[in-house]
This record gives sequence, structure tokens and C-alpha cells, in this order.
Amino acid sequence: MTFYDILSRYYDDLFGVKQGAVNRVIEAFKGQKDVNLLDAAAGSGSEAAAFAKAGFNVSALDSNARMAKNISRKAEAQGVKIETVHAGMEEAEELWPKAVFDVIICIGNSFVHLPDKSAMIRQLKQFRELLKPGGRLLIQTVNYDRVYAENITELPEIQHAEKNLRFQRYYQLEGNRIRFQMRLYACDEVFEAETLLYPLTEADLKEVLASAMFSSIDIFGDFSGQPFQIDSPSLVAELRK
Repeated sequence: MTFYDILSRYYDDLFGVKQGAVNRVIEAFKGQKDVNLLDAAAGSGSEAAAFAKAGFNVSALDSNARMAKNISRKAEAQGVKIETVHAGMEEAEELWPKAVFDVIICIGNSFVHLPDKSAMIRQLKQFRELLKPGGRLLIQTVNYDRVYAENITELPEIQHAEKNLRFQRYYQLEGNRIRFQMRLYACDEVFEAETLLYPLTEADLKEVLASAMFSSIDIFGDFSGQPFQIDSPSLVAELRK
């Protein structure tokens, strides 16, 4: 059993719905019907379920099988329909025809799990092919400009006191990559894992976006559309085909 298999049991206890992202997309498509949305790297599907409740036609994928099962269970429990696929975002073009989605979201720092800028450019072009003309892509990552500027090596601990859960996250810079270390305390046990991330700065993001041939690109510091600054909570890009 992998670390993410274990994390899937407690994901909803540790992470809430990214309501800012949900609100931004719903507002952008207000009044439109039959909006097709893809949630790439959907985790346990909290945002996917929120979009489905709002009337969107939702597809969701995640590379972890247990996470994908959680999405299906959540959809059933909440009485909504979500097309759920166990797959990585890199496989999306094999799963759906071109120009099928009105909007694609890739949030929660998932995009930086791709290994390098070349892979990111390929993924952006793949997302672009899946979008209808005028379709939107929303990406959100950690603000790595701030991580570098403040030499951040540890993120705030996430806790769920009632269930005695603690989730710790550490950063260790290795060349142009970050070693992301995770430690989960659950049920009197400790689970650990690590993975490499490609820490996109704002300058890096602009570079990869310029190669993806979208018709418009906007960069923000959060989902509300505030300008990106060194101390912004995140790095958000909204693209149009």
C-alpha cells in the first residue's frame, strides 16, 4: 500500500474544498448550460462534486486508484454524476476526444509533479487540444517565488484534532527541483513518503505558458484575481484557447 493509498483515507479530513476555485469557475460560466468540466488530478473529488452540484457535466481523473474510488463514492453519496477515471493527467488525451471540454482545472499544486518544463509544455498543449474554442484552463500551484525568497523549508502543519490526525510537509531544495517530504500521523502510526517537484516560479510559468499557444493568459496571486506578488498565497494562471 502506497503513502497516497493511506492518505486517501483521511484526505477529506485534512483538506477542504477549494471554494475560491469553484466560485471563480461557476461565475465565469454563469447562465450557461451543458458546461463540460475536467478536473485533472482531482484528489478525493471535493471540487468535482461541487461543480456537479452546480449543474456542470463533470469528468474527473486521478492517478491514485483509491482516490478515484473515493470520487465515485462521493458522487454516489451526494447524488451527483461524475465520470471518474483512474489515470494521470498525461493520459487525458487518450481518454476523451479533442475539443470536448469548456473548462479544465488542475489545482492543488498537482501541475508541479510533472518532471520538467518540457513535460509541462506538452501537458499544456494537451489540455489546449481538449478544450473547445474559447475554453478555459485554470492552474494553481504553491507560490515558489516566496518559498525561494524566504527560504521556506516547512509548510504549516495540518491537523484534525477530533480524529487525531497531523500532516507535515517539508521542502528540501536539490538543484532545480524540490524534494517534497510528507509525514502523516494517523491512528497512532506514522507514515512517510517523498517525491520530487519542479518548483515553478512566476517567470518559469510565463516561459512555459508562452510555448503553449493559448489566446490569452492571466496570472494571479489567488483565485479571487488579486495581482501576483512575492507574498501571494499561491500562483494562479487562467488561460483561454
